[in-house]
Amino acid sequence: MAPVLQPHEAARSLVSSLATEIPTHLNFSSHVASLHPRYIDISSTKPAVLKAILDSTRTYQILAIWSPDLTAVVLCYLFAAMLKGSTELLVRGEAVERAWASVRGKKGTEGIEVADAQARLSVPAKAAVSHFFNLVLATTVLALQLYAWRLFVVPQTPIRIDDVEVLMVALKLLLVGYAADLIFSAFSIEIFLHHLFTFALLVVGQIAAYKTSELKFCRLAQWLILQATLEQAEYLALGCYHLSKYFSMQERPETARKMLRVAYRAMRVSSYVCWVQKFLPVGFAIYWLKRLWAEVDYLPWGRAWCGMATAVLSLLLILQVRFCDDQSSLAAHFRHKLEGGPPPPRNGPVMRFLLRLFRSRPRRASSSPLPQHAEECTQLDKAQKPVCETGRD
Repeated sequence: MAPVLQPHEAARSLVSSLATEIPTHLNFSSHVASLHPRYIDISSTKPAVLKAILDSTRTYQILAIWSPDLTAVVLCYLFAAMLKGSTELLVRGEAVERAWASVRGKKGTEGIEVADAQARLSVPAKAAVSHFFNLVLATTVLALQLYAWRLFVVPQTPIRIDDVEVLMVALKLLLVGYAADLIFSAFSIEIFLHHLFTFALLVVGQIAAYKTSELKFCRLAQWLILQATLEQAEYLALGCYHLSKYFSMQERPETARKMLRVAYRAMRVSSYVCWVQKFLPVGFAIYWLKRLWAEVDYLPWGRAWCGMATAVLSLLLILQVRFCDDQSSLAAHFRHKLEGGPPPPRNGPVMRFLLRLFRSRPRRASSSPLPQHAEECTQLDKAQKPVCETGRD
């Protein structure tokens, strides 16, 4: 009976076989054979060989302490505990007493209880915690992307298994952040659809990448998630804005004004850079999607995912136009609350332009016949027309 090779032994044997293909005069074969498989270039490896490398280096027992499924559960509970604990710290003690005292003497709130004040205070506190959590998470995911920088280079550069591993961790962290955003933030149909489409695109994309062993999925995902990992200015602005509401409910106007000033400045910066930050990564993602169409179209999983990605990216582009346009109106709203003056328009410049075009379209002339009393009026002289118009009213 042939001896059974352990996973690491099979991987090392595979690396040794790959190393023999390198010219001996370069004296690289001995060095490559000593490397762990995750540190070699796999960008030009055939799909069958790539799947063998990944399978041999990713085997784990289901009862292992740090198996991937248990790690995901621990991360979800850790993030939930952090969000819940941070919110509870903001809505207790002196903060609740200040909020209770500020609304107790106002009209219609003489009988307000401390629990009611705590509930009111928890609304901006929960929103602020959610946005600052997304700020930290987006920065963490961006750091992981920079570690896997080889996936950014167009059209091709060496890829290591480490790059793919780190990108998979980044994708999962990003999706956890989106889930927390849906739980802690106020419901918005645009945000809900955006997170739902992104979840479907990334999760199904990971499955398709495994089924087809095509690394261009990783390159596409690396560019696509830059839309979310470069939103630090927006998260900072929204978090500070909700903190300003949190402090204003406690009758702390100076602190609230400082937070509102930071929110306005951050949102103003975000309103300018968001167009490049959103659409430049999408352009590179479309570039890799076009190349994927040509290389995985013959595979069922590849064809299905490319079709779904084309449709979902089109919908996401429409939503991103709306999100970028809203940032201009939010910056104007923050400035109005900070400096006063006439209230700004609720829509951004793009939506105002589209609405102006829609409202200025000439209406079609009615093809229905004139009413009988109108025909009679046209046959009367000028002296009788006022009488007829009065009767028509």
